[in-house]
Amino acid sequence: HLLGSVSAGVLHYAQCSVLLVPHPDLAEHSLSGATAPLRFLLAYDGSEPADRAVDLCASLPLQGHASITLLRVLELVTLYRQDLGQRMSPAFRDEKRTAQEELEAAAERLRQATPEVEIKLLESDDLSRSILETAAEQHSDLILLGHKGRSAIKRMLVGSAVARVAAQTQCALLVVR
Repeated sequence: HLLGSVSAGVLHYAQCSVLLVPHPDLAEHSLSGATAPLRFLLAYDGSEPADRAVDLCASLPLQGHASITLLRVLELVTLYRQDLGQRMSPAFRDEKRTAQEELEAAAERLRQATPEVEIKLLESDDLSRSILETAAEQHSDLILLGHKGRSAIKRMLVGSAVARVAAQTQCALLVVR
């Protein structure tokens, strides 16, 4: 795991947004005058914290110096192949259609910062793994996540995608509160 105990503590207890940079050379990208556009991965679930991450990203003066992938992961229950029935259900199809519409609306807001916005909608049984795999595939420089601030009980029962991504990411992570 890349996340140390101090970083994990700051991520857990901070009342403000937190930027974690696991490798010092990642921070040098913008300081060195690099001309290659930054690659952002913004994990979006339609929640208020995710909307805050979109708003923050849209407010950045990127002017074409970054490309943004807006990722939505629909959670599948794969235990006993329940995902087969889940995918065929009208409720899941409605959820997928709504997710696509929300992604398109969020992408329009992000285009205020840069025209390079891509939408990606996945189905998976593991949200954090999907985020990490997409970031690796796209060679992301920064992952942006909205933090929901779950209670200790919920974190214990379902875990925290933010903590899992922070512990395993190879790129910088901005957790928006």
